[in-house]
Amino acid sequence: MTGFIMSNLNIFIPLLLIFLTIDTFLLAYKAFLIINTNLKLSCNNSKSYYNKNNKIAIINLTIENNSSNPIDVIKVKLTSGFKSHLATFPTTQSAKNNLKALDSNVLLENILNNTNIPEHTSVTGYAIFENVGATSDSKNYNIIIKTSNKVLRKKIKL
Repeated sequence: MTGFIMSNLNIFIPLLLIFLTIDTFLLAYKAFLIINTNLKLSCNNSKSYYNKNNKIAIINLTIENNSSNPIDVIKVKLTSGFKSHLATFPTTQSAKNNLKALDSNVLLENILNNTNIPEHTSVTGYAIFENVGATSDSKNYNIIIKTSNKVLRKKIKL
């Protein structure tokens, strides 16, 4: 067996080099696909609202993934100045009851229910932020969505 390998070594070495070249090319192409993400974030202000009594901000978001690979949403954050709030599922029963009184679809269409966005699709849902400070008039906020390899930012007014 070793005699066969030694006599055909001039064939095995080029085959091994071709295999390594193809493998390196495939790894580089995969890395290019991961870097080349094309995401778009949009907010529907007509479906977004702020409840002053319960200090709950509900924002309707659409995340479009025009990439050739799926994307995972890691967290959704609402910021204003130095204050930031993470999107959550309502935890207390009173918050759930207040949301049901406002709109029954908000709990069902929570953006955190579907954090995986397949390639070439879009996901629409609500981001719910609790304990958002009371505002007397409309205020500018930033929505920040952190995905597995990109951060999306959008300015909104509540």
